Amino acid sequence: MVRTLAAGYEEVGDVLAGHLAADPSWGCQLVVRTDEGLVVDLASDSEADDPLHVVASVTKGVAGVTVALALQTAGVDPGERVAALWPEFAAEGKSAVTIAQLLSHQVGLLATTRDFTVREWGEDGAVAADLAAQRPLWAPGRVHGYHALTVGPLADELVRRLTGLPLWRFYEEQVRAPLEADFWVRLPDAQSARLREVVVPPSGPAGTPDGA
Repeated sequence: MVRTLAAGYEEVGDVLAGHLAADPSWGCQLVVRTDEGLVVDLASDSEADDPLHVVASVTKGVAGVTVALALQTAGVDPGERVAALWPEFAAEGKSAVTIAQLLSHQVGLLATTRDFTVREWGEDGAVAADLAAQRPLWAPGRVHGYHALTVGPLADELVRRLTGLPLWRFYEEQVRAPLEADFWVRLPDAQSARLREVVVPPSGPAGTPDGA
């Protein structure tokens, strides 16, 4: 299904057609916006009903926007120390860590000290408390290391301290709902029927949907 395909982007449509010729059941959606506006809006027929997909670390960008808005709302500068908002975070030599350093993956809190349930990761602050109590793996601000999973609970705790709301709810009230954005940090039950499974292909050279 081609909704939009601007001049100069025809090759993108050809790539989609090639994938679907190899596997007609393959599902995909692609939207590209540039300074010129919407230039690509494609979907396979199997995705014509506008389903939703788990987008994993893409959520970090949305979370970053949410934290920035929370900082603006509270009148707090990103150069402020995390411990000024979250005193427990000062433990184990982290008293000088700034909000900017924390959110740019410079603090060395890459993992929890024990296993947590999915509910604990998403709701009650237990993961954030575990991270706040830790000694960082390096001197904060010296180097960068991707906080793949831990930056979520850390950002959530910051928003809680700034606004009194968990990140997902502040995003819902201040960003998603006003903009009517089709992107949720926590998917409501009413939208669950639209959710599709994302199948990660095996490792291999690019070129076909299955990586072969």
